[in-house]
Amino acid sequence: MRAVYKKEMILFSHTMQAYLFMAGILLGGGLLFSYYNIIGKSMDLKPVWRGLLYIELVLVPVLTMRLMAGEHAGGTDLLLMTSPVSAWGVTMGKFLAALAVLASSLGLTLIYPLILCLFGSPSWARIAAGYCGVFLLGMLVISVGLFMSSLVKRPLSALLSTMGVTLFVILADMAATWFGNGVISTAASWVLPFCSAAYFTNGFLTVPAFVYFISITALFLYLTIRSIEHAKWSKGRRL
Repeated sequence: MRAVYKKEMILFSHTMQAYLFMAGILLGGGLLFSYYNIIGKSMDLKPVWRGLLYIELVLVPVLTMRLMAGEHAGGTDLLLMTSPVSAWGVTMGKFLAALAVLASSLGLTLIYPLILCLFGSPSWARIAAGYCGVFLLGMLVISVGLFMSSLVKRPLSALLSTMGVTLFVILADMAATWFGNGVISTAASWVLPFCSAAYFTNGFLTVPAFVYFISITALFLYLTIRSIEHAKWSKGRRL
């Protein structure tokens, strides 16, 4: 797992995906912060967190598009499949590398609350909860992107398929708001990641929301492991 993680971090440092992701997070977050907090003279970072949730859904597929599909496109998948690293090690190494890029990008946005400290006393508990929600949603989307990347052979296909999933989530979240407080809206609150992330962006740390993100992430990581194991078995039969 460590070797896969190091390899992915080196690739991230030499390819555009990680830099585009970080630039998008900083640009989008900076514009939101400037509009709502600097120009709007507000100490509440909730609009920034909410905006970053949508930005992640758009940008994370760029980060995960080549994690597995790039191996197929580059012809290194056979070497990976025949290496002594287990499917679990491959999955976790690539997942943790993408997660490190996400954490680094969010770490750079810490300048927002630090700037607010120059004008007042922001609630660091609410800030920590907001960061937690943004990180957990990004973690979930990374696991989805990694799984989709393991199913296809071209990074572009992985990008489009993952974006299709995230677009569905965005549209479903928008549609759920149209039904007010009815049964459909209540059911959506248990299914859609935005609803669970909203607890954190509103400044609350809840166990059910944590369990939701960890469970869905673990499910997609498990599916990725099974996908890699199936690919290894198929390669072994061909050899």
